[in-house]
Amino acid sequence: MNLGTAIRIFRRAAGERQGATAKKAGVSTAFFSLVEKGEKQPSLQTLRKIADALGVPVEVLLNLSDESEDLMAANPTSNTLATLVREMESIDNRLRSNLSRRTHGSKHVNGRRDSKGGRN
Repeated sequence: MNLGTAIRIFRRAAGERQGATAKKAGVSTAFFSLVEKGEKQPSLQTLRKIADALGVPVEVLLNLSDESEDLMAANPTSNTLATLVREMESIDNRLRSNLSRRTHGSKHVNGRRDSKGGRN
């Protein structure tokens, strides 16, 4: 997992939008988005601000990133945390997939048309 993915997982777990976390960290939403996508790497100082905005120690974010795989292998606590975060990411992806299927193919209520064009 890259650093951006770790940041995204903690932001989503906190139920925040990118803009809200970016504002707390003192960075632009555009920059924050690029960090989450792995297209930009924040400085250590900016990473600390992002970690503070998420309420997560910067070491946790670093330990979960690919750049710190050796650290995770050497530290059982970090490895366990990394496993839990990967499981959270998997659950998040499944929930998003289920939500997408429901919103694109489900029947609507309250007199709106269902997916087959009929009325409820």
